[in-house]
Amino acid sequence: MRNPPKPISKIASHLNFQAKHETPQEFELPYQAITIVNDLFKDLKGVCTAWQQTFTDIDIEQAAKKQWAQALFENGVVNQHQVDIGMKKVRKRAKPWLPSTGEFIAWCKPSLEDYGLPAVERALQMVVNGQKKQHPAIYVAAKATGLSNLKNLSHKVLLPMFRRNYEIACNRVMNGEDLSAEIPLALPEKVCVPVKATSQFFAMKQKLKQVNGAA
Repeated sequence: MRNPPKPISKIASHLNFQAKHETPQEFELPYQAITIVNDLFKDLKGVCTAWQQTFTDIDIEQAAKKQWAQALFENGVVNQHQVDIGMKKVRKRAKPWLPSTGEFIAWCKPSLEDYGLPAVERALQMVVNGQKKQHPAIYVAAKATGLSNLKNLSHKVLLPMFRRNYEIACNRVMNGEDLSAEIPLALPEKVCVPVKATSQFFAMKQKLKQVNGAA
């Protein structure tokens, strides 16, 4: 198990690079991003056996590490769990060459499937079939939607309501948040706030009547 490193503010070319004569250009990255990339490149080499076709020499590999570290950090891939999700998809694709940074970043973004969660249509069908306890997120979404709505509303009306609650529950699962917290009710599309009539209101109404009568 890899120990999480402590973040630091300024990093120079510190991605396990060999020393060079020229002064390296500095850029700001947390230490965690650098450690993740160093470990990631080891994992990629173990899976992508044609990696030497991309990294033909040490200078190219060192430059690639810099770009990968910046790309991952800039796109919010900042923890080992996200990288593990990406590596799982690298292993699944069964191709010998390295992915591009864009491909790998996209693979690091968690999907419902990565957490054993079904798509919203399937989740709603499970609720209707009495299988809402198959996953806590489905149960929470069903509870927020309401038993009465689940029984009485048409599928067309019910689906958007359930989708909203299910997405909130799934986001909590993927973000490691408390799933037991109650999902707030959705705001209505239109909000009407009654305003008590005042003496100014009646005076203005009377003036309008006078103007209309004069016309």
